[in-house]
Amino acid sequence: EAACISDDSVDHMDVEVMQSQEAAYNRARSNEFLTGPSPSALSSQSQVSDAERVERETQRLWAMVDRETRQVQDQEYLESLKMDRKREEEKQKREEEISDAAAKYVILKSSMKRKRESLPPEPEKGTAARVEVAARLFNGKRVQRAFLASEPVSVLYDWMDSELFHDHDRAAGAATTEEEEEDHGQEFTEADLNYHLVSRMPRRVFDKRDITMKDAGIENQMVLAAERIR
Repeated sequence: EAACISDDSVDHMDVEVMQSQEAAYNRARSNEFLTGPSPSALSSQSQVSDAERVERETQRLWAMVDRETRQVQDQEYLESLKMDRKREEEKQKREEEISDAAAKYVILKSSMKRKRESLPPEPEKGTAARVEVAARLFNGKRVQRAFLASEPVSVLYDWMDSELFHDHDRAAGAATTEEEEEDHGQEFTEADLNYHLVSRMPRRVFDKRDITMKDAGIENQMVLAAERIR
C-alpha cells in the first residue's frame, strides 16, 4: 500500500510544485523591483554609463577645441585683412606722394628751363661795366658767368636757381646705384631755392633782388656762395 500512489496524489503534488515555483518567481520579481537590479546588472550598467560619459566628455572637449580654433583662425584672418588693408593704403599713399612729387618736379624743371633761357646774354670781354661772378653751389661746385653791372640782382638769382637745379638734375641722371639715385633723385623742390647769395670775406648778404648789381656792391671777379636760409 505504501508503494502504491494514486494518480490523484501525483496530480496534487504537481499542482503544489507549480504553485511553489510561481510564488518564488513572484517573490523574485517583487524583490528586484524593490531592491533594484542585481550587482552584476548594476556593474554592467555602470560600465555602459561610464563609457557614455567619457564619450560625451570627449565630444564636448573636441567641440570646445574646435570652437576655440575657429575663433583663433577668425581673429587671425581679421588681423590679416587689417594688415593687408593698411599696406594697401600705405602703398596708395606712397604712389600718390610720388605722383604728386613727380608732377611738381616737372613743373619746377620747366620753370628752371625758362629761367635759364631768359637770362640776358653774357657781355663780351672788354665790355664796359662787365662783371664776372663766380659762385659756389651747395655741394661746393664752382660755376662762373658774366653780367652787366646795370642788371638787377634778381638776374643773378635766376642764374643760380637754374645752376642749382640743373646740377642736381645732372647728378640724378648720372647716378648708377640705388643709393645715388636716392641722394640725387626727384627730391629737388622749391624749398631748395630758399637761399641767399653771400660773400665770404668780408661777409655780406645780397638779399635785395630789385636793385642793380652795381648798387648792391657786386664787383668784377667777386666770389659768391649759395647759403641756405635756416
